[in-house]
Amino acid sequence: MNIHREIYTDEWNGFQFRSPVYLDGHFEPHKFDLIKWQDHEPYEVIDWHTGEKRMSTRSCFTVGTLIWDEKEHCFDFHSCGLRYLEYRIDGLEKFILDFCDTMREQLYKDD
Repeated sequence: MNIHREIYTDEWNGFQFRSPVYLDGHFEPHKFDLIKWQDHEPYEVIDWHTGEKRMSTRSCFTVGTLIWDEKEHCFDFHSCGLRYLEYRIDGLEKFILDFCDTMREQLYKDD
């Protein structure tokens, strides 16, 4: 597999796929986080890119992670605890499977 760029999908009903963000800055092209966005009251955060303080009214958290199995040429899904069950909505499975189909095509092309 030869994916060297971060992945960010369009948002669907508050869910999105994106490449995991690690504190040490490393990149793992085999992993994709299913995240859930949420709106909240404003509070102060430190901007990841600038290090500056700013106000935020929106944040996200990981619901689960897709990991590409190079040997089997398929994805494994790992829920973050029970979050998948807690936040599941109708159509979420289709959103996940459509992403897997799209990425599988890219991964086969890069092999």
